[in-house]
Amino acid sequence: MKKSNYICVLKYLILILFILIKTETGFSQNIKPYSEITAVYKITDEEAKELFQDDELEITEAHFHNFIDTFSNLYPQRQPLKGYYLFVRTIREELEIQLQSFNTISAVVLNNQRDLTVQVMDSLGNILKNAEVIFRKSKLKYDKTIQAFQKKKTHKSGFLTIKANGETVFYKVHGNRKISLLKKRYFRFRSTKLGWVLTTPFRWGRKGWYFFKHGIKYHRWNWGIFRRQKKRKGKSHRGYIVLNQPKYQPGDTVKIKGYLTTHKGKPLTEDLRIEIYRNYRKPIISTFVSPKSKGAYTYEFVLGDSLQLDKNYTIAFSKKKKPHAHIMRHRFYYEDYQLDEVEYSFESNQKEYSEGEKIILFAEGKDKNNWTIPDGKVEIVATPIGVSHFYDDQVLVPDTLWRHTQALDSRGVTQIIFPTEKIPKIKTTINIQAKFSNSNGELHTKNLNF
Repeated sequence: MKKSNYICVLKYLILILFILIKTETGFSQNIKPYSEITAVYKITDEEAKELFQDDELEITEAHFHNFIDTFSNLYPQRQPLKGYYLFVRTIREELEIQLQSFNTISAVVLNNQRDLTVQVMDSLGNILKNAEVIFRKSKLKYDKTIQAFQKKKTHKSGFLTIKANGETVFYKVHGNRKISLLKKRYFRFRSTKLGWVLTTPFRWGRKGWYFFKHGIKYHRWNWGIFRRQKKRKGKSHRGYIVLNQPKYQPGDTVKIKGYLTTHKGKPLTEDLRIEIYRNYRKPIISTFVSPKSKGAYTYEFVLGDSLQLDKNYTIAFSKKKKPHAHIMRHRFYYEDYQLDEVEYSFESNQKEYSEGEKIILFAEGKDKNNWTIPDGKVEIVATPIGVSHFYDDQVLVPDTLWRHTQALDSRGVTQIIFPTEKIPKIKTTINIQAKFSNSNGELHTKNLNF
């Protein structure tokens, strides 16, 4: 993806070092060759689609129409995002731009070597039946039997668009090498016991042809191709297992959802054994589950004293007659973690300021009982994130205006006076990053702009 030129840096990048006129005083020796702040711009789904489809498409001024936030590269804390964003920073005289997506929906391709089959899920693994799936301008139909969207008999590459729950995601689909129906039937017949015997002359004849071809032409007499290959005893299954949480603590309920198919993509319909164990020891839980629908298996249990803390545990599905041949496994971590006990607030006395006005910041930390904590501390870093006007002929704008550390008042809200003399004679937006800490080791970050 191409970078914009230096003019675009001066005009559109929110931040870094701005110098209106270079003088002979040697200011340039103190200028850092990179920005310490990254600016975040939101773009529309259509703009993101154009950029994804064409890797050579240039990002222009028109894409920087919706400024969202900035964050420090040294302390990368930012607000949660959803959608498509441009992350912008400067390195020397170039503008570095990264296109990133943040979505809660995703897709899984069920490959049966014949059809394009797409399953759409949310962040918890729930299948989304009402999604809109478009491939090469054709809308895919939802098949209830396989719980997926399907376009039959296609091997083409193309662009896949999925819309669900107010979000849009894009995928590039790379088509498989097309195999003729005759070849598919031949491979399927060859995999049977009778077919393996009857096709022996063809297989050995092909091996002999390759043996002499490579031996005569390349002087590589590879006798290894005549060795008998061990036939694979089993064929792998497909699917996935998802949990309701990334980690668990005592008393939590583990909710398991799995979608399991054969190696050909056909959903399983039989009862399966589900086991929870650690390090391949004797299972802590072993029971049988029936599918809620074709291929869909669910199970849940409450974590208690039978499991040791700070350990990894494995969830495994297997068939009744083959308990040790696991179809699919998934791991989770069990620990006695603590939720944050302190809630911090950080704000200013107004949103905009003029020259001469006092800038006051308010900070406070409260515990679960709504009492002000007695041992809080805040570290403040103020940075400019844009200059729209200079009020002097020569202005040096540093990348960091002010750093300050202060203990929080144990009796209530802490007032912090911002030194206005630290602000150059410019019209700008200032980002204040506040890092809170206490004796419990909890770290929190808050940001505000004015």
